[in-house]
Amino acid sequence: PFRIEVLAESCLNGSSEMVGQLAAAVTTLLFNLSMLRLAGKDGVAAITIMNYLQFLFHGLYIGFSMGTAPVIGYHYGALVSEKKGSASAISECLNKKRLYRIIGLCMRFVLAASAGVFLLSFLGSEMLAGLFAGDSGPVYLLTAGGMKIFSFSFLFSGLNIFISAMFTALSNGKVSAFLSFFRTFVFLTAAILILPCFLGIAGVWLAAPAAEFLAFLLAMPACTCLNNVINA
Repeated sequence: PFRIEVLAESCLNGSSEMVGQLAAAVTTLLFNLSMLRLAGKDGVAAITIMNYLQFLFHGLYIGFSMGTAPVIGYHYGALVSEKKGSASAISECLNKKRLYRIIGLCMRFVLAASAGVFLLSFLGSEMLAGLFAGDSGPVYLLTAGGMKIFSFSFLFSGLNIFISAMFTALSNGKVSAFLSFFRTFVFLTAAILILPCFLGIAGVWLAAPAAEFLAFLLAMPACTCLNNVINA
């Protein structure tokens, strides 16, 4: 039978992904306007290249998070079913440990991937910029120099993306949407509007690292409540 409450709960649980996509449209426009004002058409070309590279690197985090979310959700669902059923305390404890172990493995992978992506983007900034803008010219110089700053965002974005997806997998769409909204819209929009006023073009490049770092600080307290979410 058709159950409207299940559909509504599913939409709410996946709202963080919707928030992220809507915010991307707004923040991309703000990035372009800031660069157009500060560096003209060359600045817009440079930030566009950086956005392409960001989508490429974030694809690793998003793909991994979306791929592991069903595994986390499956084990969480099994744990919930055991609590409602007549499973033994030993079985419930084993499933809980398995769930924590899976989450721990995922976080360690994301941390390792974040370090790798950061090193690639920081040390290989000239090479990556050259793929889009040749090896000379103002667009190349803007992109290569800006990536040295922008690359620090990859140290935090992986965990931020995974933590949001993890809470979605744990059927806690409210926390996931809250984290996603502040990360992709509130912090990033504020950074784009404020930092260039004081730092110029460097402020535009610093906006993403600042926003990801603030989102990371916001996500850490949420992770400390993970035990309450799983045991709820």
